Amino acid sequence: MAFTPDGDLLITELAEAPSVGVKNNATASDADSVEAARARKRVRSSERRRSVMSRTRTTTESWLLGEIRAEMTPPVSEAPPEVRRDALHNPRYATELHQFSGGTLLEIRHPSLGWMDFILPSAERIRITHSLAEQEELWKRFKR
Repeated sequence: MAFTPDGDLLITELAEAPSVGVKNNATASDADSVEAARARKRVRSSERRRSVMSRTRTTTESWLLGEIRAEMTPPVSEAPPEVRRDALHNPRYATELHQFSGGTLLEIRHPSLGWMDFILPSAERIRITHSLAEQEELWKRFKR
């Protein structure tokens, strides 16, 4: 990722596919069709660049806002809030063993903020595993 001196995201031109040539015996309508195809390709390429720029800029801005919030007072509470009406239901996630610490890399996808990465130490992984197992047992008893 590169930025301009003003701090704007710098997006480079995506490579264009080789242009389609017009044969010597092609008619004017064939040439018009080729030009129309080239114009459509330029529009699609431009839309791709805008889409990449928008996603990248949004991700960068979200990260910067998070950094600013981390420095604000009062700090984010260590305890979760009492009421969680806006909790995300069934978010996508991925886990894998963190090779350097022996902990777990936990990635959770937030629809607005993107993928957030957390490294849980092995002791936390064990605690969470036990907590989830207890919740499952409670749920089994509750369902009866």
